[in-house]
Amino acid sequence: EIVVDPGRPERSRAEVTVSLASLESGKEERTETLLSQDFFHADRFPEMRFVSRRVRRNADGRWLVSGDLTIRGVTRTVTVPVEIRRGQGLEGPLVVFSTRFEIDRTEFGVLGEAWSGGRTILSDRVEIELALSGQRR
Repeated sequence: EIVVDPGRPERSRAEVTVSLASLESGKEERTETLLSQDFFHADRFPEMRFVSRRVRRNADGRWLVSGDLTIRGVTRTVTVPVEIRRGQGLEGPLVVFSTRFEIDRTEFGVLGEAWSGGRTILSDRVEIELALSGQRR
């Protein structure tokens, strides 16, 4: 659920939940590894979630959304830049929200140690790119 008040950004809010059952990496073995206890532990933590706590507009017109990101039951506060574009969809006005930001996966307990044999072959820093669209109400 995303609510945007262009005139008063502080009244805007976002709550995004991602079901890990929807994860698809393009390769069955890799998807199983990512869902395993070594990474997302999807059996125990079936969702990732973001809940905004503060929304403001940046000088360049982009929005800055601060909130709680929960992965594997670990919650950390993050601030992400969000670009909002408006357009026309098949069923009426469309709004697209897009962001790109980095997190340290180890802060959320996503270690990948068993998979990698303890070797450093994955970066701790992970770039997240997300685009959401919805009908404007």
